Amino acid sequence: MYVRLRRVEVVPGTQEEARRIWQEQIIPNLQQQKGFRHVYVTSNLPANLIVIIFLWESQEDAEVWLKQAATQQLLVLLAPLTAAPPLTEEYQLVAEG
Repeated sequence: MYVRLRRVEVVPGTQEEARRIWQEQIIPNLQQQKGFRHVYVTSNLPANLIVIIFLWESQEDAEVWLKQAATQQLLVLLAPLTAAPPLTEEYQLVAEG
């Protein structure tokens, strides 16, 4: 299983708006994608950070989703809420409990 971790520094006071966009628009879109397994959207309010953990069947499935025009339109909604470029890390799941 492929894991993508995305760390986003948000503009102070925008975490609730970011959460709403994820909950109402991005997560429903993800749930319809081939190979999508799960997503966790976490926040650290004092640090103005959001960390998103995506679980996919494969890296290829994740890349297909990222390249879709609909995905790009959804990510544009988050752009005004970000204070710095997101940091992305990629992993392979090696154990689960």
